[in-house]
Amino acid sequence: MIKRNIYIFCLLALSQMLNAQVVVNEFSTSNLENFLDNYGRTEDWIELYNTDNGAVDISGWHLSDKEAKPGKWEIPSGTVIPGNGHLIFFCSGRDGFKNGQYHTNFKLAQTKGTDIVMLTNQDEEILEMHDLGLTLVEHSRCRVSDG
Repeated sequence: MIKRNIYIFCLLALSQMLNAQVVVNEFSTSNLENFLDNYGRTEDWIELYNTDNGAVDISGWHLSDKEAKPGKWEIPSGTVIPGNGHLIFFCSGRDGFKNGQYHTNFKLAQTKGTDIVMLTNQDEEILEMHDLGLTLVEHSRCRVSDG
């Protein structure tokens, strides 16, 4: 019985480590002047960071702004974050990939008090979820250091 419990614990720990390779590193809901997308607009954005040395394919993973809709926007096929690399997703509502930039099908709204930033895997299991909170203009919320 003890061996079985240790085995299950090790499997769960390994599963968590594998899922923890990619994290929500930073997000902004008050980008009004400085960070332009490929349409020349200042949209809200989410930055993912790969904490591992090897590349990670996040095709089929999801980003969402609503807890009740974990699969709201599916990350397109062929999306890879290089080892120790970052990838930005603009929350513009445009829903697509154009000129090397990703655009979700939703926008973020920090003033409603209901929006979140959520990252889920292919099975829509929550890997990370963060309340937006209020930020000052041109500020973001981020980890103290990458990853």
